[in-house]
Amino acid sequence: MDRLTVLGIRHHGPGSARAVAAALALCQPEAVLIEGPPEAEGVLALAADPGMMPPVALLVSEKRKASEVEAGRARFYPFAAFSPEWVALRWALEHGAVARMIDLPVGIAFALDAAGAPDEEAPGGDPLAALARVEGRADPEGWWQDLIEERAAADPLALFAALEQAMAAVRAAEPVPARDALREAHMRREIRKALREVSGPVAVICGAYHAPALRGGSTREDTAALKGLPKMAVEAAWVPWSASRLTLASGYGAGLQSPGWAAHLWEGAPDSAARWQVKIARLLRAEGLDASSASAIEAARLAQALAALRGRAAPGLSEMRDAALSALCHGEPAPLRLITERLEVGEQLGRVPDNAPLPPLFRDIERWQRRLRLKPEASARALSLDLRSEAGGQRSLLLRRLALLGVRWGTLTGEETGRGTFREEWQLEWQPEFAATIADAAIYGPSLLEAAQARLIEQAGRAQDLAVLAGLLAEALMADLPQALASIEQRLMQRAAQSGEVLALMAALPPIAKALRYGSARDLPQAALRGLCQSLMRQICAGLPPSTHGLDEQAARALRDLIRGSAAALQLLEEAALSELWAGTLASIAGDTSAAPLLRGHAVRAGLDAGGDKERCADLLAMALSRSVPVMAAGLWLEGFLAGPAAVLIHDARLFGLIDAWLCALKEAELLALLPVIRRATASFSASERAQVMARLKGGGASSAPAGAFDPARVAAALPLLKRMLGHKEGGA
Repeated sequence: MDRLTVLGIRHHGPGSARAVAAALALCQPEAVLIEGPPEAEGVLALAADPGMMPPVALLVSEKRKASEVEAGRARFYPFAAFSPEWVALRWALEHGAVARMIDLPVGIAFALDAAGAPDEEAPGGDPLAALARVEGRADPEGWWQDLIEERAAADPLALFAALEQAMAAVRAAEPVPARDALREAHMRREIRKALREVSGPVAVICGAYHAPALRGGSTREDTAALKGLPKMAVEAAWVPWSASRLTLASGYGAGLQSPGWAAHLWEGAPDSAARWQVKIARLLRAEGLDASSASAIEAARLAQALAALRGRAAPGLSEMRDAALSALCHGEPAPLRLITERLEVGEQLGRVPDNAPLPPLFRDIERWQRRLRLKPEASARALSLDLRSEAGGQRSLLLRRLALLGVRWGTLTGEETGRGTFREEWQLEWQPEFAATIADAAIYGPSLLEAAQARLIEQAGRAQDLAVLAGLLAEALMADLPQALASIEQRLMQRAAQSGEVLALMAALPPIAKALRYGSARDLPQAALRGLCQSLMRQICAGLPPSTHGLDEQAARALRDLIRGSAAALQLLEEAALSELWAGTLASIAGDTSAAPLLRGHAVRAGLDAGGDKERCADLLAMALSRSVPVMAAGLWLEGFLAGPAAVLIHDARLFGLIDAWLCALKEAELLALLPVIRRATASFSASERAQVMARLKGGGASSAPAGAFDPARVAAALPLLKRMLGHKEGGA
């Protein structure tokens, strides 16, 4: 095998990619064999199309029948511009060399997975970690970055030979996993085949761990190992990818911590430190933050100085980050998080040519449309769905899952119409741009179910606000996405446990409680959702009373609205123990003189409406309206108490009399100052309720003064102001 050159690389390593390009230029192979899915052979030539813009991915998925709508097996093989495999593929296509993927066929891997064959990790874990430990480095990723990715190799062939020798030593200490042994047997067989087919050099680009195993080997043993393996039918297509999906944080096992930084290294222009800090300065200025040219220059110099102090030939990402934090972010962590998201990770989205085969997601959506007889039409039309029928429920799922991917084919116009929650009213209108949206969404999976779940899980992973997470949870419920539901529920509980933000907990509760109302029409995890609501409600009751202190009028009204939402959610839950706990919480607020007056009044009214003690309510009202209480504070208390139906005034003479006597005792200036407060308090009164209140005032029946003291002339003089206070229209009853 003298004609064979094996280049062991780190997937998505810019230094590895640069060394691969240099090695290929030196050995000029007639065939380039790449660790990747052999089933992609029919679409490899598209990598040379001008319309192909990485990051992109090869999607290999299980072929399914037209009647199948649930998810099948699928694997993505991502490539960035700085991926060594991509560089090798493009080099082969541009130089007329044979380009071939030689890993174990994905169809075989799928069949082995289905049969329960383990796809275990190497016994010793990360092979880079073993090499890093030899040099006393605890961070294998950082060690590899220093050694390979952030420096240029003077002799690329010597570098790959040294890496192969090092990996041979690592492999000698541990047994090779069974699946890796099968993969290497298949790659050796493909190498022998290529050496027979071409007369010139052959280059192999593979993960560094596999490099030592691809030379030699027994043809007979490899044939025996691969004989009789099961295989599934699969298909391959190119799909767009994104920089964020190249990260380890996205769940991609071969991912990077900072794809944006890797792309910067791949650019390879001189003065890397200055260029990176200029990018940071431009980003900060675009966000309206101060970032002068002088600060960028200072950051570049500081990064170089830090590299020298740390014994590095050039600044790495850690030096760049520390320098930017000091010189451009002025020690503030918030701008640094922006830099991490926008630059270190990056926002780049790839593109595939228009003539590329459609990814499976397109066909999966078409299968749904055909099966459910929902033809995409440009004209708008109404669609009424009965969720109790299989067809109605499935159509609702299709529209909701598409909406989660940004394909808003249907818009809900009446989510709760007809009988209970069994019906949904939609307005359908297909837009031509949806094709591009689906193409972008193919990044999330080959089927509508998988793509919608992956998209929702990604959104939940980024969400910090509990109300947003609760909304996503409700969407997962309505779209019947069990994996997303479990992931979001776990994320929500973690955030709820960490958060002391009672307002956020209260905003999160109503959407979840409301979702439980669909249990009669949808198969939802009732017990799990009810347990989540109970947990949130207990945390709300524990943290609400202190949250009512020190609030201005605007904040108090916002909290009052959240209290109303929590009360409505509690009614949906119908939990006696929680209702009792909530009543105790409101009673605590009602008697807490440190709480905002508006909230104390609302708590008293809520307790009274729930069947509380009328005598205690009257006593609290009398205390709130006593002359020792500032007039505006008393007015706000009254606003909180009166907001709602007027029955409390119409049917309780004592409460009516207390309020009437307090208003009559006010000075004119005090009454005029309170007029907006009283108008807000009575704004919810219906026309008939206002008429009844006015009738009581005209008759004097509400006054606590003796009947003989009633003076019709004085009442007539006060009526115009009373009408203004109650929002009473002229000419009304």
